[in-house]
Amino acid sequence: MGKNVRSRRFSRAGPVNFCCKKNRPCLHVLRYYYFYKIFAAKTAKTLCAVPLPVTLSKIKMKNVTNSMYAQFGYMIIAGGGFLFMPNFVLSIFGMQPVDDVWIRVLGLLALVFATYYLTMIQNSVIPYFRASVWGRYLFCGGLAAFVLLGIGEKPLLLFAAAEGGLAVWTHVAMKRANQM
Repeated sequence: MGKNVRSRRFSRAGPVNFCCKKNRPCLHVLRYYYFYKIFAAKTAKTLCAVPLPVTLSKIKMKNVTNSMYAQFGYMIIAGGGFLFMPNFVLSIFGMQPVDDVWIRVLGLLALVFATYYLTMIQNSVIPYFRASVWGRYLFCGGLAAFVLLGIGEKPLLLFAAAEGGLAVWTHVAMKRANQM
């Protein structure tokens, strides 16, 4: 073995991370990690010795983070649309134009929630991600109930579908990352 090859012990939290000289995750580290999990190996040797800032949990959480960024983008687009040009957005979905201030209040509230989403994504607040999934499911159910009771127009179901799709994406990604 060459000078750059070192032996590292695995902790219960996972492997000591390494990276090739190209500064990206090494697949052999993940292979050794799963070998450790399955066969309870105490040590494993890797092929490179440069510390890697990305852990296995961060690799698994990437899809969760991507789904939350998609939710953030949805909130920015919907909030900005309802705040600055509500009648244009409503006409796209075939809904009646409104003159009330409430649609703009909804847009402002969506933008405020978007800032919360961004802060929570940047700090990887897992309990918030979990709570947002259930809150988005509740929101979808509420929109569907409005349509079924005749209070809202049918295009509200499009918003419920978008919100529900993003919630399901986050839910599935969190289940795969063992965070749900």
